[in-house]
Amino acid sequence: MKTRLSRHFSSSSSPAPSNHLRLARALAIIALPSVSASLSFSSSPPFIHYSRSETHALQRRDIPEYGFYDPHLLDNGHMLTEIPVTYPMGLGEPLNVIISARSDPAVLQDREDQGGLRNYFLSLQFSGECLGQSLGTEQAANLGDGNGSRNETAVMRHNYGDPYLGSCKETIEGGNHFRYWTQNGKDANSGAIFMAASVELPIAQGHDIIRNGYNLARDWIVANATHANFADPNPLSVYTPDPAVVSASSVSIESVSSIQAIQATSTLTNVTVTDSLGAVMVMTSTITPTLTTPAATPTQSITLNRSGGTGEIRAVNGGIFVGNTAYNGWTYETTAIYMTGLLGNSSVGVNHPVTVEEDGRPAMDGLVAVLTVKVVGQPEGTSDSVLSSMPSTIASTTCLVLLISCLVHLCP
Repeated sequence: MKTRLSRHFSSSSSPAPSNHLRLARALAIIALPSVSASLSFSSSPPFIHYSRSETHALQRRDIPEYGFYDPHLLDNGHMLTEIPVTYPMGLGEPLNVIISARSDPAVLQDREDQGGLRNYFLSLQFSGECLGQSLGTEQAANLGDGNGSRNETAVMRHNYGDPYLGSCKETIEGGNHFRYWTQNGKDANSGAIFMAASVELPIAQGHDIIRNGYNLARDWIVANATHANFADPNPLSVYTPDPAVVSASSVSIESVSSIQAIQATSTLTNVTVTDSLGAVMVMTSTITPTLTTPAATPTQSITLNRSGGTGEIRAVNGGIFVGNTAYNGWTYETTAIYMTGLLGNSSVGVNHPVTVEEDGRPAMDGLVAVLTVKVVGQPEGTSDSVLSSMPSTIASTTCLVLLISCLVHLCP
């Protein structure tokens, strides 16, 4: 089945209309203090691999051709987020989309005017939190840039075509959303934007992640940016060269000869997982995630990164997509390239592994979408976006009036 983000999400298990409206009323009450405050205070890359010694104190001028620094090479970086409480503890969500530092400088600025990052997100049909109120758990990420672990910059939610109140619908009914961070520390100041995308269930179901929700979220963002169509599962994942047995911890196979078959899931026979980081003994045979395959005798030992990837960052054959989007008079050209080596084809270390795994496939397929965004058109006679030039008092008042009108006319 081919899927596009703009029409991707429908759920038969979403809350009843009365629950929607009650929640909207609660959101309005929660939002009143912040809205009142705003009324008062206006305002085709080659294979590239660096060793740790070669990447000490990296400078912006040394950005690799693919447009970001591998977080694993410095400062204990990771391609999985950090979540305060998970079951079991220590799980994270994959950073599966990156906006390359090779993008136009305007796009890398976290702002909505001047064609900035927020305006680009709006061109992809993603808006900020409902009325500026975050109801989710903040996550942190360490991008290996010298900043250590930092909380998310913001959460962006699919707005269903409504840039003003659509993110409220996503909060209630579920859908695609992502958190993002900027790689801008003193040790690796690329300016690239790292995003953790996932498709979540309605709030009535605890915003759990849907089956294959990490991979689908990434693909739907690329689909909105380039107008490409993707099957589920993404056929590009068959090119993933990462070993099938991967872990963010040290894994030892005590008796390989006694293993008759393995499956590419988070449960493996005769595999011991410990909490320490280290090298991983893996099988060198290629294992298709959807099949049970006889195990081959290992002939070498390799070291995987902390996210289960090989560290050999490569573009996937046939994994390049180009398209245009526009918002507020700004037009963007996005070139999306799927890459391997940063994440593993695995469920190990991933949050919600049981609910996200699908048909024997692991939660992650090992692919990361790298987007290079260029501004190819802007409003005539001005460099500011229309929405950003509105006084914040007018924008806040408009949103509040719309919500109150909905509550007055529709709520019982």
